[in-house]
Amino acid sequence: MFVFLGAVLASFAVASISALPAPDANAADLGLLRAGSFAGVLLVANDGIPDKERFLTLMRRLALLGGLYAALGALQFYTGQSFTDAIQIPGLTTGQFEGVDARGGFVRPEATARQPLEYAAVLTMLLPIALTLAIHDHKSARLVRWFPVAAMTLAIFLSVSRSAFIGAVAVLAVLLPTWAPKVRRAAAWALAFAFVAVYVLVPGMVGTVLGLFTVRDASVDSRTDGYDIAGEFVAMNPLLGRGFGTFLPSYRILDNQYVGMLIELGAIGVVTFAAVLAVGAGVAFAGRRLHHDHIMTQMGPALGASVLVSALLAAFFDALSFAQAAGLMFLMSGLSGAYWHLGAPTRRIAREGA
Repeated sequence: MFVFLGAVLASFAVASISALPAPDANAADLGLLRAGSFAGVLLVANDGIPDKERFLTLMRRLALLGGLYAALGALQFYTGQSFTDAIQIPGLTTGQFEGVDARGGFVRPEATARQPLEYAAVLTMLLPIALTLAIHDHKSARLVRWFPVAAMTLAIFLSVSRSAFIGAVAVLAVLLPTWAPKVRRAAAWALAFAFVAVYVLVPGMVGTVLGLFTVRDASVDSRTDGYDIAGEFVAMNPLLGRGFGTFLPSYRILDNQYVGMLIELGAIGVVTFAAVLAVGAGVAFAGRRLHHDHIMTQMGPALGASVLVSALLAAFFDALSFAQAAGLMFLMSGLSGAYWHLGAPTRRIAREGA
């Protein structure tokens, strides 16, 4: 994370000595604050959890909040109402909360996110945590464990989002090999039941979802059409970029965090950002062998899946421009570090005993 911050500072130095328009220069200043906030989330998660009980409590609360988040989106889908526009906090004003969108004749829920893609990213990053707790956390009540999974599964089907389905498939690809055969069979039957239920209860949804992957639409064209202009900006400073946050939507909305970061932070920034996520996923998977109790052993693949999904979906939208998606991305990376640290004493005790 500190190496990534170094790349951000280097790009800020480039921005400071460049003749950038005033909005871009202001965005460079804001970019420093955003990068600092990302680091704060990661470092507090990495170092601020003292024991396994607190760690599991946080995991359970994240799963429950994810279930409530998904349930709000499902409610938006069925009612067509935002509900978030009714929230009035004294002294504050609402900003960019629309709550509902549309695609293929269906409402695209957003819950409290700014955009359906962010909603999909948050759901799929929390899904592996909820699944793992539902299957392995027998200390919690069955309803409390399975409500988040049911709500998130339904919300993913109703999201009318390619990103949500891609993220869910990635989660299953990571977690399935870690499950017992009977759990894999149960998961297959549950997915089949969910598919049939959506087919019966929401006519036309299955065809719309299949069309997302078989029919080329404007959202795909908008991504590929932006590569030419992106190449022109990258050529100006391919190593350090032009400043974090300075490629404003007025230039182009790329819907690809890696391409946008290549413009803003250069090749060094992209590599260091990818390294943050790679190390986060790596310590999550490697930390599994440091734990001996069953539930903690299973949390490693769950955290690894969450971080990998965040890295994957960053290729489909400007992830760091959305507070919920970006904050959760760095939170999961930090929690992966905490997971490693919490297992390290066990490793030392085992080594001393040997």
